[in-house]
Amino acid sequence: MRYEAELHSPARRARRRRGFLSVAQHRSFRRAAAELGVTPSAISQAVRSLETRIGAVLFTRTTRSVGLTEAGERFLSRAKPAFEELVAAGEVARELGQRPAGLLRLSVPRAVVPILLEPLIASFCLAYREHGFPTMKQPG
Repeated sequence: MRYEAELHSPARRARRRRGFLSVAQHRSFRRAAAELGVTPSAISQAVRSLETRIGAVLFTRTTRSVGLTEAGERFLSRAKPAFEELVAAGEVARELGQRPAGLLRLSVPRAVVPILLEPLIASFCLAYREHGFPTMKQPG
């Protein structure tokens, strides 16, 4: 049962689609494999697995060329924009994960502000200019 779950994992499905997109772009299993850093056999197996999973042949293969079938053309027209959006979403999330985010509230004695906080906040503001910083309120 575990093996069956691994075959249909989201990561494995993503690799199959990435392999399909690369073969469709290059019209070559060898060039797609080089781009993705895997063997041509691995790309071929991924595409075959995708074809089996969706129930349609996506490529016409000869010893000299690789072309898309009508099903492959239709799949490409829908899968490519969706995959590009997923990649872009991952990049945005990764960028946000590498930067500070969220609200930080500090409650400190006034004497600490000029000595410790002002230099730290000034340094932070310079490093992360794209963050808008609200006006600091001082207790009254």
